[in-house]
This record gives sequence, structure tokens and C-alpha cells, in this order.
Amino acid sequence: MRICPLTSYQENISKRLLHITQNGVHFSSRESTGERCCQHSPFVSLFKNFYPSTFVTLWENFDALIYAEEIVSTREVYREIERQDDELKESAKAHKAIFTTPTPEEGAFVSRIYRVAHFQANIEEQKLLKGGTNADAFVIAKAAVSRASVVTLEESRPNAAKIPNICEHFGVPCFSLEEFMQEEGWRF
Repeated sequence: MRICPLTSYQENISKRLLHITQNGVHFSSRESTGERCCQHSPFVSLFKNFYPSTFVTLWENFDALIYAEEIVSTREVYREIERQDDELKESAKAHKAIFTTPTPEEGAFVSRIYRVAHFQANIEEQKLLKGGTNADAFVIAKAAVSRASVVTLEESRPNAAKIPNICEHFGVPCFSLEEFMQEEGWRF
């Protein structure tokens, strides 16, 4: 998701993507585990903690997944990122296509989530009062409808209305950023 002039690396990615399209081959360190729908926090963590000049291989792997359309998110996550003023915001603008508008099926799934009274606590009162975004249910819905997994930094807690709790209730695979990297077989 980084913004930079077209590099030989990006040109190489384009060539490799053509190879992927033609041969169904993935170029991460092991076979892909499928599409991942990212919540806002993994993007923030990546940009704040994993400097592109230091973690070159991580960014090459992550970029490759973006170009292979295996990293996705929702319009609501884009709106959360848009409120920031940093490299992540600029990168999200450059890759806006990964932040899709919810489909009718995803909207229906969001409704299913909030029919569970306990999960209505996921809607933060301050966001409602200030007109903020609430992307969590949309991230889960996108993953559920497209049979993807969710990537988040939230942790499951007993009786909580956190993303991992909601995912578990609906049988949607959910990973932390570290678990996602482990599933990809990334070692740095």
C-alpha cells in the first residue's frame, strides 16, 4: 500500500501477477490462505511499527497480497483512515479499490450481527454522537459473505462485543496481525 514511484520491484510484481493470473501461482513464501479483510488497526500498526526502509521483505509480501487482491477492506475502514493525516492516508488513496462498498448481502449480514442484542454494544456511543464511522460489523460482514478471514488487533474477551467475539459467534475466521503473518509463513 505504499506510495512511491514505479520501481523495478513494482514492475516485477506486475510481471509476476500476469504469471499468477495465467498459472494460478502465488508468490508469498507459501500457498495463500485466502482473502483477508482488514480492520483499521492492522493498517495503522503496519505503517507505524514496520518502517518500509527497514522491513523491506514484509512490505514486498504485503504489497504482493494487495496486488493479488488478497488484502481487502471496506469503505468504512477507508473513511476511518481518511481522518488521519499521514502516509497511511495517502497510501489508502492510492489503493482505494481494496476498500469496497458494502454489497446488499454484506448489509444483510451487518443486520444479522446487530440482531444479537449483546453485539449492539459494538457501536460506540461517541461515534454515534459525533457522526463517526463504525467499520467493525462491515469488516466482519465482508469476510463472512466472501468466505474470507478477518485481520484485527482486537483480542477476544469473555462476554465482550469485540471483533474476535463476533467472528467466533458467526464462524468467521479471525486472526491477529501476527497470526496473519504466521499463516503466510513470513519470517523476518
